Amino acid sequence: MDFDLIIENGMMATMNRRREILPAGWLGIRDGRIIAIEPMPPAKTTHALPGRPQAKTVIDAAGCIVMPGLINAHTHLPMTLFRGLADDLPLMTWLNDHIFPAERAHINPETVRAGALLACAEMILSGTTTCCDGYFHEDGVA
Repeated sequence: MDFDLIIENGMMATMNRRREILPAGWLGIRDGRIIAIEPMPPAKTTHALPGRPQAKTVIDAAGCIVMPGLINAHTHLPMTLFRGLADDLPLMTWLNDHIFPAERAHINPETVRAGALLACAEMILSGTTTCCDGYFHEDGVA
């Protein structure tokens, strides 16, 4: 096998020097590293794409965008537990009258861990693969 994994038929955000977008392409992964990103050959056969190496696993990404994971550089992951609490208020009113009292009443290592797990699941679903968090009980977040 040439690759461990090939993802094919998706729109590829290459992140090469020219930041090319391939309307339909394939990428090959070996040992956890992207080794190749190429446009799809013009003709598709039933078992293999001409000119495309083989892989242990092939994922058909038709209708999908294949791109690097997103990065959230400023998070407070456990605050997912307070989503919807007193929305649409001025920042200081929201913080002083609602968030800070809720944190005093409900934040502890167990709730921080639960909120962080929920936030991580949501990030994975949205394509976020990296974050930088700052909150209370960071050992529970980690």
